[in-house]
Amino acid sequence: MFDELIEKLKHCDGVNYEIGENFIRVFASAPKGFPVMIEWVWDTHFTVSLDGWRQDFDTYQEAVRCFALAVSGRFRLKTRSKGGFRFRWTVEYWDGSSWVEDTTTTDLLYPFWKPTTTNYLRNDLRCGDTTDVSRPAWNLAAAS
Repeated sequence: MFDELIEKLKHCDGVNYEIGENFIRVFASAPKGFPVMIEWVWDTHFTVSLDGWRQDFDTYQEAVRCFALAVSGRFRLKTRSKGGFRFRWTVEYWDGSSWVEDTTTTDLLYPFWKPTTTNYLRNDLRCGDTTDVSRPAWNLAAAS
């Protein structure tokens, strides 16, 4: 299923990844990076996870595009934490002049009474044509 992605990852220097029967997980490729996972759910349904953010896709091509943008650093995650517990993840993309928020995932159970901190996480994997993609024409929220 993921043979093409695995072949591309083999040509990346310093990449750390894990392959399962129905998934590929790439671990953070930068000190302030985040793990990225693509998973085949069933038939033509896929899920891409960026740390705590998740999005379902109806086509392999859309899922792979999201996966590639996340590992290459063309997406970044804005995370919100309370008491060291991450509870909100927002995917952002670079529009040429600034980072633009796209979609957000929020856990409902978190220590709401503690102070909130914001961090930005971004990968920087550089290899072959895995990173040779532009911002997709579809909005991530519309792809689910």
